[in-house]
Amino acid sequence: MRAGILGDFGGLRIVESAALTIGPFEDWSAVRSPGRARRRRAKHPQRIRYYFKPDPQVYVMGDTVVMHPVTAAAVRKAL
Repeated sequence: MRAGILGDFGGLRIVESAALTIGPFEDWSAVRSPGRARRRRAKHPQRIRYYFKPDPQVYVMGDTVVMHPVTAAAVRKAL
């Protein structure tokens, strides 16, 4: 079995892709004063963290199912 492919389940080939993410989201929890940071954002770097979340969607293309590895782990656990 190749890396990134879970295998065949009932004739469906399941492929994991870490590129399936949603975002970017901003995390302002490390910013001391969000109002001041918003004003100064254009001129000075702030402590805003950008991150991506795994896509919870499952994409079906013919007999192939593509999903994020976190979603695939949840599917494996449910099966």
